[in-house]
Amino acid sequence: MTTVQEISVDDARDSRPEAGPRPRSGVRTARRERGRVTAAIAAIWPALLPALVALGLCGYQLTLSHALAGIHGYTGYGYDDGVYLGTAIRLVHGVLPYRDYAFVHPPGIALLMTPAALVGRFAGTRDAMAVARLLTVLVVGINAGLAAWVVRSRGRGAMLVAGLALACFPLARIADHTVMLEPYLVFFCLAGACVMFDRDGALAGSRRLLVAGALFGFAGAIKLFAIFPVVAALCCCLPLVRRLRAYVVGLALGFGVVVLPFFVLAPRAMFHDVIVSQLGRGASGRGNLPFPWRLVLMFGIGGLQSVQTRGSIADWVAAGLVVLVVAGFFAAGRRWSRVEWFLFGATAVTVTAMLSSAQFFEQYAYFAFPFGAMLLATSVGRIGEFATRASPRLQGRSADALRLAGAVALPAVLVVGALSLIPSDVNAERALLAGAADPGSLVAQAIPRGACVVTDDPMILVNANRVVAAQPGCPQTVDAYGMWLTDNNQTPPPAEPPFPAAFTAKWRGWFERADYVALSVQLTNYIPWTTELVAWFNVNYTLELTLPRTYVYRRVGEQYG
Repeated sequence: MTTVQEISVDDARDSRPEAGPRPRSGVRTARRERGRVTAAIAAIWPALLPALVALGLCGYQLTLSHALAGIHGYTGYGYDDGVYLGTAIRLVHGVLPYRDYAFVHPPGIALLMTPAALVGRFAGTRDAMAVARLLTVLVVGINAGLAAWVVRSRGRGAMLVAGLALACFPLARIADHTVMLEPYLVFFCLAGACVMFDRDGALAGSRRLLVAGALFGFAGAIKLFAIFPVVAALCCCLPLVRRLRAYVVGLALGFGVVVLPFFVLAPRAMFHDVIVSQLGRGASGRGNLPFPWRLVLMFGIGGLQSVQTRGSIADWVAAGLVVLVVAGFFAAGRRWSRVEWFLFGATAVTVTAMLSSAQFFEQYAYFAFPFGAMLLATSVGRIGEFATRASPRLQGRSADALRLAGAVALPAVLVVGALSLIPSDVNAERALLAGAADPGSLVAQAIPRGACVVTDDPMILVNANRVVAAQPGCPQTVDAYGMWLTDNNQTPPPAEPPFPAAFTAKWRGWFERADYVALSVQLTNYIPWTTELVAWFNVNYTLELTLPRTYVYRRVGEQYG
C-alpha cells in the first residue's frame, strides 16, 4: 500500500528549481533596458556629433594666444565683448543701463553675463572675461546640437545636415571667439523651436507652447532680431486659439520679466536707446556691406577662403542650395509639417530683414544661417523620404542597395565635407586672432587700482582689472560707439562735424572728472573731438603709456593714491 506524503506549501516553494521565472524576468528587463539605451543613443547621436564638432572648433580658439584673456579688437571684431560684459559688471555694482548710461540693446545679455561678472567682483574682471568666453564656447556647441534636434522629424540625415552645417559654419568664428549677442540669441530661439514642435514636426501642447514662448521672449530680451522667428512661430500657432494664447502668454512672460524692471526705472531713456536709436541708425563703416555680399555671407559661402575672391563660384553654390531647397519641398508629395512652415517663414523673414537693414555686420550671418541650414536639412529629408517611397518599386537586391546607399552615403558625405571645412576654419580662426594682444598687466601698472578712468574701448579696462572706480562720481562709460546712436542723431562713427553741443560737452565733463583716459586709437573717432576739445585735452593730459592700439593718458597735476 502506497503512502501519500503531505508536502507543505513552504517545502514545495523551496523545492522549486533555481532557474525559475524570476531570473527569466530579470533577463528580459535587462534586455529592455539595453534596448532603451540603444534607442536613446540612436536618437541622440546625430545631434551629439555636431555639438562635439562645434565644441572642438571653438575649443581650438581657446588654445590660441590670448584667447581666454587679452584684447581681440585689433582686427575689428572685439569691441562688443567689453560692452556686454562691462554692462554686467556695472550691474552687479548697482549701476543700471538706460538710467545711468546709454545702452542700445535689451538687458538680457547683461543678466546672462551676471554670473561671470560676480566672478569678476571677487577674482577680477580679467577672470570674468575668461569665464564669459568659456560660457560662449559651450553655448555655440549646444547650438549645433539644438539645430539638429529641431529637424528630428525628418530623420538622422536631416539632423546631420543641420547640425554639422552650423558646427562648421565658416563665419561662426566671428560670433563665437568672445562674448557676442548672436550665439545667445540663437540658443534661445533654437531651444524655443525644440520645445515648440514634437518629434513628428507637429505643434506641441499648450504647456510646452508656454515654455517655448518664454524662451522666444527671452531671446527678444537679448536682441530685437528675435522678432523674426517669433512672428514665424506665432503664425504656426494659427488658427489654434488655445495654443496661440499659451504661446503669447509665454512670450510676454519671457520678455516682460527681463525688460520691465529696467523700463520702469527709466522708460524714456530705455525706449530711446533700444528702439529709436536702433531703428533710426544710419549706415557707415564696416557694417555698410552691399546686399549681394550680405546674401553670400548668410549662405556661409563668404567665409570660405577658397571662394572669397571668386564670386562666380559663390553664386553657383548659392543657386544650387536654393534649387535643392525648392526640390526638397516638392519631392515628397505631401503637406508640409508645422516645423517646416516655421523654418520656411523664419528663414524668409530673417533673410529679408537682414538684406533691408541699414547696417549688416558679419556676425549677423550667424543668426540668419541656422534657419536656412535647418530648412535645407528638411529638404534633404524630404528627398530621402521620396527615394524611400520609390524604392519598393525596385526588386530584390536593387531595393536593398538603394536603401543601403541612402543610409551610408549621406552621413559619409557630410562627415567628409565637415572634415574638409575644418582646416579652413582653423586657419581662419588663427588669422582672426593673430592681432590679439594682452596689454593688461602693463595697463594695470600705469593705472592705479580704483582710479577713475574713461575709455573708448571698455575691453582695455576689463582686461586690466580697472573697470570699477573707488571714488563716487566717476563717469559710468560703457559703450562709446552706442553713444553716437543715442547722442548724435543715430549717426555712427566715423561722422563729420559739427556734432551736437551736448554730446561734446558730455565728454568734456567726463575728461574733467577722470584721473586717466585709455584710448584704443589716439584721437579716436569714437569721441566727438572738436578743435577746442583737442586743445583742452592736450593741455590737461599727458601720455603715460604707448602700446599697440592702447594709449593711456594721465591728468596733469593729478596725484592719485
